[in-house]
Amino acid sequence: MLLKPLLILFLSVLFHVSAKAQNHQLDSVATNLNSYGLSNLQSSLFVHFDKNIYTNSEQVWFTGYLLKSVLPLDNHHTLYISLVNSIDSTVVLQERFLIQDGFSFGSFNLPDSLLSGSYNFVVNTNIQANGKIEAMFIQPVSIISNTVNMMVPHFSLIKKGIHAAADNVLLKVLTSDHHFVENAEIGYAFGKSKVISHGHIKTNNIGEAVIPYPTVKIDSTNNILSVSIKKNKDKRHIKYDLPSPEISRYKVNFYPEGGYLVNGLPSRVGYEVRDLKNAPAQLKAYLFENDLPVDSFSTDFSGVGIFSILPKVGYRYSLRLISSNDQNQYELPNILNRGLVMTAADAVVDRDLRISLLANHDTKIYAVIHNGNEISLQSELGLSGGLIQKLRFNLDSVKPGLNKITILDAGFKPLAERLFFAHHDQLVSLNLKTDKSLYEKRDSVKLTLDYHRKGLDSINGFVSISCAQSNRFSSVNNKNIVDYVYLEKELATLPYDFSSVKIKDKAYLNKVFLIKGWRGYQWQQTPINDSIVFSSSEVKGWVSKGKSTIKSPMELHTIAKTNINSFSTDSSGKFTIPFSNLIIDDKSDVWLSMNARNPAIFSIKIDDPLAQIKTQLQQTSFGNPDKPVSGMIQDAAIKVSAGINLKEVVIAKKKDNFNTGVFSNQPRVNRCGDYVCESNILNCVNHAGDSRNRPAKPNGRYRDQDGNLVTYFGCQIKEVDANISIIKGIQMPKKFYKYDVSNMDEPINATTIYWNQQVKLSNTGKTPVSFNTGDLTGAFKIVVQGVTDGGVVYGEQEILVKSK
Repeated sequence: MLLKPLLILFLSVLFHVSAKAQNHQLDSVATNLNSYGLSNLQSSLFVHFDKNIYTNSEQVWFTGYLLKSVLPLDNHHTLYISLVNSIDSTVVLQERFLIQDGFSFGSFNLPDSLLSGSYNFVVNTNIQANGKIEAMFIQPVSIISNTVNMMVPHFSLIKKGIHAAADNVLLKVLTSDHHFVENAEIGYAFGKSKVISHGHIKTNNIGEAVIPYPTVKIDSTNNILSVSIKKNKDKRHIKYDLPSPEISRYKVNFYPEGGYLVNGLPSRVGYEVRDLKNAPAQLKAYLFENDLPVDSFSTDFSGVGIFSILPKVGYRYSLRLISSNDQNQYELPNILNRGLVMTAADAVVDRDLRISLLANHDTKIYAVIHNGNEISLQSELGLSGGLIQKLRFNLDSVKPGLNKITILDAGFKPLAERLFFAHHDQLVSLNLKTDKSLYEKRDSVKLTLDYHRKGLDSINGFVSISCAQSNRFSSVNNKNIVDYVYLEKELATLPYDFSSVKIKDKAYLNKVFLIKGWRGYQWQQTPINDSIVFSSSEVKGWVSKGKSTIKSPMELHTIAKTNINSFSTDSSGKFTIPFSNLIIDDKSDVWLSMNARNPAIFSIKIDDPLAQIKTQLQQTSFGNPDKPVSGMIQDAAIKVSAGINLKEVVIAKKKDNFNTGVFSNQPRVNRCGDYVCESNILNCVNHAGDSRNRPAKPNGRYRDQDGNLVTYFGCQIKEVDANISIIKGIQMPKKFYKYDVSNMDEPINATTIYWNQQVKLSNTGKTPVSFNTGDLTGAFKIVVQGVTDGGVVYGEQEILVKSK
C-alpha cells in the first residue's frame, strides 16, 4: 500500500465551551459536552487510613480530604464513616466526624465482635444529591479476628460417577474453630423468581446435611440455591450461584482501538477475560476467522490482552479460550462497511499527542480534544481512503490529566474516540528518605519528604503520614490519592497491577486506556435536563403528644458532655438539630431532652442520617475486590468449595453498634467505656481493647496521653428515661499518642507506630519529620499522601526494625 507523505499539524488555538466555535454544529457538540459534564458533576472525597488490614478491637486512624466540592466548601460539615461487610452489605459500625475547611481527622475502635473477612470503609459527607449520597469513597479492608463464627457453611456437589451430573449438594456446617454444628435446622430452595424445589432438613452429628439437587431442572434462569441455617439464636441466610451447562465459565469483552472494527482496515483490539467471580483470568486464546484459527495470544495476570486483526465484512471472527472449563467461542463486535480507525502508539504523553488515522473512503473529518466537559483543541481536515494520515497535537492549552480525542464526520457525528493522559511530566514527585534503613527497638527515625514538580519553584500543601507494620498493608486493598484523583474517579475500578502507584507505570496506563477509554460517546446525547437538588443530611425529628401533633413550639436541649445548648421546634413539633450542637471532644454521646412541665406525656422521634445511610448501603452491592483471587486475603470465616460461587450472605441477630459503645459489654471498662491500661494511662489508645485494662474509678489519679497527671471524676452517664434520646455525636480530631520510649515499663506493641494527620509542607521542597519505633520488630511501611497547590502527592518507603 502506498502511504501518503507524513503530514504534521501543529494545533495551538484554544477553544473554551463558552467561546464561539467555527459553526453552529460544533457549538452544539460543545454544548452537549458541557451539559454532560454538568450532569455528572460530583464532589470528590479521598480518605487516607493508617493501614488496610486490621484486627478486631484495633484503633483506626484516618485523614479525609475533600478534593472537590460542587457546593461552597463550608456546606460540608460532617464526615460519615460506615464499616460494611463486602459480602452481604451488612453495616457493622458507623461513626461521624467534624469537617473543617475540607479536612476531617479522627480515630475510632473496631468492635470486638467483628468476624474475619473482607469489609469496606464507606465514607461520605452530609451533602446529598436528590436524596442520595453525593460523594462516596470506598476503602477495602481486611479484618483478621479471633472471634468465633458459630456457623461456617461449606458446600460441594456430589456426583454418582465421574461423568455424571451432580445428584446432591453436600452442606457441612462448622464453627470457625472447626467444631461440628449438629442438629442445625436447614431450609433450602432452588430457583430465582420461581421456586423449582424446596425442603427442610437437619445437620447430623458431624454437621453434614445432604440437599437433593434437581439437576435436570437447573439452567441459567434458576441456578440459585437459597439456604437458611438456624442453630439456637444464631441464623444465616445464604444464596449461591450454581453451575449451569448454559453458562459460560468466563466473560470476555472486546475493545477495538477507537471504538469500531472497520472493513479492510488493520486494527488493534484490547480484550479482557474474567471468570464468573469477576476475577481476572490469565489464559491463552486462539483467534478464529470463520472456523479456522489464524492467531494466538494470551492475557496477562490482570486478565488483559491485545491483538491485531484485519477484519473483512462477511467473515465471522471469534475468540476461543484454551481452558478445560470452557469450550465456548466469543464473537468479536460487528464490522462497519465504512469508517476509520485511529491509532495512538503512546497515550501517556507530555506536551505532544501523536495519532494515525486511516479511513476506507474519502471523507472530511473534525478532530476535537476535550476532557468530557469542555473542548481544548479542534481541527478540520480531509482523509483519502486507504492512506494513513499522521497528526501531531501540541497540548500546551490542554489541562493535565485524562483527556479524549474524538473524530467527528462532516455531520459532526462521532466516528472514533481515544483516551490519553496529557502532561504526565507535570505530576508532583514525592520521595521519602530516611536517615537509615535499619533501626533498633525504640529508635529515632528521621524522615525527609522531598517533593517537586516541573515548572514550579515552590510547593505548599498538607500531607498525612502513617508508619505501620508492612504485613498490615495488602496490595489488593491499596488505594492511593494520586491514582484515585487522576485515574479511578474517571475510569472506576482498574485492572490489578503490582505497582503501588499505577500512574507511574506508562506501559500499564497504555494498556488500561485502550480497554477503559471506550465510553460509546456518552456525551453525544444531551442529558435529560433534570435539575439536581442538593441538600444537607441533618439530624431531624419531631415531638408529639401521644398520637397528636403539638400546637406550639417546644424548647429542647442537647447535652454534649458539659456543653448544654437550647433550640426550639416549630409549632407542629418538627425540629432540626444544628450540627454544632452535636460536636463532642471525646467518645461520649449527645443527650436530647425536652423542657416541659410534664414531659411524660410527650415523645421524641429522631430521623438520623446514620440510619438513612445504613439503609442505602444495605441496598448496595459491594462484592469482593476486583483483584486476582490468589492475591486476596482469605476470609477465615467463609470458605466455599470449588464449583459454587458465593453470591450473598445475610447474618441475622448480629450485634448492631449503631448506638452502643465498643466497650459497653466488656468487664475491663466502666459503664462509660473508660479504662486504664497497665501503664496507668487513662483511655490509652495504645492499649484499646487490651484484656489487661481495668475500669477507671472515680477520683482516680492517672496519666493522660501526654504523660500529665489527671483526676478522673467518675462516670457521668445519666439513667435513660422515656424523654431522653441518645444521639451519636460528631467527633473532634484526636492527637495520635506519642509513646514514652524512655519508660521501659510501658510496652509499645501497636502495629501503627506513627500517625500524623496534617503535616504542613515547607515551600522549600523538603520537610523533615521524626518519630520513634516501638517494641515490635520486622518490616514497617511509611506511607505519605496529601494535597498541594501543584496537585496530589503520594510516596512510600519501607524500614526494618531489629532487636538489639
